[in-house]
Amino acid sequence: MAKTVKGASDVEKVAKVEKVAKSSKKVKASKAPVAMQLKKSEATILKNSKKSKAVEIVRPWTDSQFEELTEEDRDIVMDRLQKEVADVAATRSHAVMGMNQVTRAMAKGELMVVVFANNPETQKAFGHLPLLCRQHKVPMCVLHVSAKKIGKMFKLKNAAAIGIRAPTPGVRSESADETAMKANTPMLLSKEEKKKLKSITKFLISKASQPTS
Repeated sequence: MAKTVKGASDVEKVAKVEKVAKSSKKVKASKAPVAMQLKKSEATILKNSKKSKAVEIVRPWTDSQFEELTEEDRDIVMDRLQKEVADVAATRSHAVMGMNQVTRAMAKGELMVVVFANNPETQKAFGHLPLLCRQHKVPMCVLHVSAKKIGKMFKLKNAAAIGIRAPTPGVRSESADETAMKANTPMLLSKEEKKKLKSITKFLISKASQPTS
């Protein structure tokens, strides 16, 4: 009889253990979907927060900074730029050609005036240059021409911008000219050449475009 009671007691214990195991499995099973739901909801919240943080970037140079010169003034500027800068080695050495070079020279305060080829392509790629000219108070001649047209004047494929430096102080000599040409730096100018450089610089400044606002 004692053995029978003991056996029944063991059966009850086993049943209890199985019951507890089943209930724990149910708890785990019920927890899994909740965890998955939480992960999904967190991912959704993060995704929505990223969307809400997306802000449209407005670039200040998308608006025109200077008015374009008239067709008549543009042609006069192009003609004098060709004859007095591009075709004259001494003054040409004081011309800064190319967007990167013009930007660097402007940051150093070396430029007296800038000529800019204004068209849809250059406006999109280099529209920040007119804004820099305004910030650094450097006069700019904005011409409605292609970068290829200005580049051709200086025997380059393209030139969206040309900057003119002030005359380099010092006495001109043949050795100094050779050194300047090799180093691609401005030549030392004679008095007459300095006058010519100052003349074209003064002219370009007088023709500079007016700010739009």
